[in-house]
Amino acid sequence: GFKMPTTLSLKEKITIDLLLKVLIGDASPLYDRLMKSELIDDDFDADFMYGRGYATAIFEGSNNNPQLVVDEIFKEIETLKQEGVDEKLFNAVKCNEIGIMYRQFNQPDSINSMLLDYALKDEEPFTVLNLLKEIQISDLMPLLNLFKKEASALSIIKSEE
Repeated sequence: GFKMPTTLSLKEKITIDLLLKVLIGDASPLYDRLMKSELIDDDFDADFMYGRGYATAIFEGSNNNPQLVVDEIFKEIETLKQEGVDEKLFNAVKCNEIGIMYRQFNQPDSINSMLLDYALKDEEPFTVLNLLKEIQISDLMPLLNLFKKEASALSIIKSEE
């Protein structure tokens, strides 16, 4: 996981969430490589969580070599910093996230959950949707610098078996 600044704007928070999906979402090259090498499985996920006084990007899953996965994530972050984000991947991820929000607006149980989640964060769903639509690929690049080794931690939980 990565500790993130608590002073991020709402647009930056939404952008970090998109960045995580570009970095290691199931359509990303890194996800594909890690799956093919069997370092992660379908349960692997990345999430950005924030609230009053905290913000963190978390990668979670189970495998036999978590340090190797961490090393691959850092390598991919450096690659994105050097080569930039693939525009086709960015557009696909962004369109998918917009579609997810629209689907939530069409389901009563999803609307309730979404409204509660946003209310707890003092946010409005339509504001989030509009900001999501505004995000450009160039908005991702400065936020890559938040993913620093000195702001990261690896936590390993081992079973007794």
